[in-house]
Amino acid sequence: MKYKIIIADDEPSNVRMLGEFLKNEYEIYIAADGNETVQLAERIIPDLILLDIMMPGLDGYGVCRELKARKETEGIPVIFVTARKRADDIVRGFEVGGRDYIQKPFYPQELHARVRTHIELKKAQEQLIEDAAMLEELNVKLTAALAKMEIMVRLDPLTGLANRRFLLERL
Repeated sequence: MKYKIIIADDEPSNVRMLGEFLKNEYEIYIAADGNETVQLAERIIPDLILLDIMMPGLDGYGVCRELKARKETEGIPVIFVTARKRADDIVRGFEVGGRDYIQKPFYPQELHARVRTHIELKKAQEQLIEDAAMLEELNVKLTAALAKMEIMVRLDPLTGLANRRFLLERL
């Protein structure tokens, strides 16, 4: 199974370059503006979004804010891939919910490493959530079994009447 990545950029050369680097390992989807990115993300629920900041309509910050505000898309990691290099742009990217920030021009090896890392982190987080739910279910079953055992310890199995242990505890 290939992981799904949305490349959101209005510059076709950037999309082509990113797509070429990632197409062998990932299933690539393209969005050319902010609104299209949000709609596509809601439809396919990708494993990662590579997002440019400067796009027509809704900019990258707005897209990230929208995605993080919706239950279905809040867990999708967003990596900003942009030419903006000012510290306040980078900080703003993290403030709106971005998980990483890659400046253009980028190194293909760095891009691969960051994409792989964030997809692995997302999958590990999903596994932890799944494991926690399973443990919670087991805990409920264990609590019920313990309550049943507590009753069984205090009753005579043949007569169903309170046994000596119960009577001593009551006294």
